[in-house]
Amino acid sequence: MLCYSFELADFLHLDRLKILPFQGIPLSVHESCPCCETVLHTIARIEDASLHVRVGHCRRCGYVGYITKPTIEWIENFYLHIWDKGTGRRGNTPPAMKPSTLIEKIANLVPPSASIFEVGVGNGQLLAQLKNKGYLNLFGIENSAHRAAEAGRRSGGHIVTGPFGSPRIADSIGRDAPYDLVFSKSVMEHMYDPALLFKSASLLQKEGGYVVVTVPDIREEPSTHTLLFLPHLHAFSERSLVELALRSGYAPEFVGKESKGLIIIARKRSVAAFAGSAHAMTEEELIEKWIRGFELEKPSLKQTVVWANNVDYNSHGR
Repeated sequence: MLCYSFELADFLHLDRLKILPFQGIPLSVHESCPCCETVLHTIARIEDASLHVRVGHCRRCGYVGYITKPTIEWIENFYLHIWDKGTGRRGNTPPAMKPSTLIEKIANLVPPSASIFEVGVGNGQLLAQLKNKGYLNLFGIENSAHRAAEAGRRSGGHIVTGPFGSPRIADSIGRDAPYDLVFSKSVMEHMYDPALLFKSASLLQKEGGYVVVTVPDIREEPSTHTLLFLPHLHAFSERSLVELALRSGYAPEFVGKESKGLIIIARKRSVAAFAGSAHAMTEEELIEKWIRGFELEKPSLKQTVVWANNVDYNSHGR
């Protein structure tokens, strides 16, 4: 198999994005897939004279993520103190979010009397939409203190500040359990250990409780997000989501597309099983995606890689 490489020559205008140098960040190494525990195969390296970061691919479930990544202590501190500081987001109330199809899916699963817990509430826009639909038993957790406060004001829900799954906040979120439905939108790719979302949810639910999780679709996520965006520690295929659910006692009822991402709807069962089919990103598919995304088969010319949230976009220099 051919090997491809490219060099980052410079960072141009990044608007509200910040450059995070890896140097000085304490790193840990995780060789196993967090979804199915298979040993990861190194598929990419990010290197300079003093840095050697590996990106791994799971040949069993199609998961992709950093083998070399920041420690859990650094990750938790990053979201508590650094994540949106100086980006133009902090202290600003964002405009109201468009009605979310995720909220419609939740409304089809549980009645307004249900107890609902959101992992990673952000500014509380999704909980506020649930409140507007008549849901009043709203709870959640957010690792950013100022966002948690804003979410509480918006939704009227009880919001705890801290990382989901941390023992130090277990009592705070456990006192209102069990929850009929636990959900998260575009959060699990940021978590140090994505398996912790399902494991922790299981401790807060009775049999029959729902978990609903959305994440970016690895097939459509921009290549820059998978290789050059440190907060996205993980990238998931449908099969990797199924494996995460099954390991924690959840039976997937649906896994598939949700807008430009993926969604899994699973239910806690004493015997969890999945009889359907779920795509697992292959190594060949992944490499082909990166070749297209960074235009690595074009002549060796200097090019600009445009950072976009939903697509790969490049322009070759003259």
